[in-house]
Amino acid sequence: MDAATLEKRYLKVTKRFVKLSGIWPTETKFFKYLARFIINLIVVTAVVTQTANVVCFYSMDTLVDDMPFMMALIALLSKQWTYVVKEKKFKLLLDGIYEDWAINRSKEELNIMTTYAIRGAFFTFFYVGNAYFCVFVFINLPHIPRILDKITPQNETRHRLFIYPAYYAIDEEKYYYAIMAHMSLAIISALVVYSACDTMYMFLVQHACSLMAVSGYRFKHAINFSIDEKSKNVDTPNEIHRKVCYAIQGHERANLYLKEIEDIHFHYLLISMILVMIGVSVTLFKISAMKMNTDFYKYCSFLIVQLMHIFFLSIQGQFLANVNDEIYDNIYEAMWYNAPVKTQALYLFVLRKALTPLELTAGGFVTMNLQSFADVIKTSVSYFTVLKSMQ
Repeated sequence: MDAATLEKRYLKVTKRFVKLSGIWPTETKFFKYLARFIINLIVVTAVVTQTANVVCFYSMDTLVDDMPFMMALIALLSKQWTYVVKEKKFKLLLDGIYEDWAINRSKEELNIMTTYAIRGAFFTFFYVGNAYFCVFVFINLPHIPRILDKITPQNETRHRLFIYPAYYAIDEEKYYYAIMAHMSLAIISALVVYSACDTMYMFLVQHACSLMAVSGYRFKHAINFSIDEKSKNVDTPNEIHRKVCYAIQGHERANLYLKEIEDIHFHYLLISMILVMIGVSVTLFKISAMKMNTDFYKYCSFLIVQLMHIFFLSIQGQFLANVNDEIYDNIYEAMWYNAPVKTQALYLFVLRKALTPLELTAGGFVTMNLQSFADVIKTSVSYFTVLKSMQ
């Protein structure tokens, strides 16, 4: 399969967001720099207005109001600039995907790779769909008071709401729609960058999983004996040995690809984990002190976004752990006992390596899997409990 067909089938949505974020490696410099400039201008000014709100009206309530949104925008910048700074390595990962799909493979191997590519595309649509819904809620909830003023007017105009707390040092009533436009652009920028970086990360990991699964398939079927009409094995010992070596090459290729993914996302994942823990803790604290109003639903939707964000990042590591277990099982299920002694030794070496598989980690401190996701939730709730006790 060529690069154009692969992108059209499985990377179409992701590529669109990555281009809008200014981080697609083969895009023209003018468009990349323009996209980066616009997004950074919007996001940095949004962070400045939030910081100004905390500084000018400092209180614990103000800090709690601003912190979740500020953490989300800082994480946005860290995600985008991870791919900007490591653009050459990112391009190598993309080129690796195209090269792996261009290789002549058996029907079974292509089916394995297609399964993981479809899974990556599914995660992309699910992630982006959830992001679109939450952005729609964020942008439209502040307009509800204006709509209610038209439907059920009161003696006085309802208080105007904003998407997130910020201080612009101007007349907020006079420039309300200009402020709302800037806030909306900040939220849309978050949609674009988060969707671009996270779905790209998920697709890269799913491709690494497919390479691991293909190597497992090769190990399992390398010693499948073919019997001719005289009941003699068609494959010679040298042919069997060659097939096992081919499987080992595939396994090494998968491990090297995974190392490259780990190298790019080493700090990316750590920053995301830390900022999400802070954001979830503070958001829970904010929700616990709120009444059932428009802001309550806004913060609830924001909490869902944060949880979905860290869940999708964590579960990719779980898929890697699962596929490594499958390789271990495939080697055991292979008819290695019928192979020559030197070939059996190769299986032993691979089994030994499978006992200490490569993992995706957040800065080398946290292994990305469902257990780490549960730990993030548990830690966030613990911090929330501390904040609640200080209230």
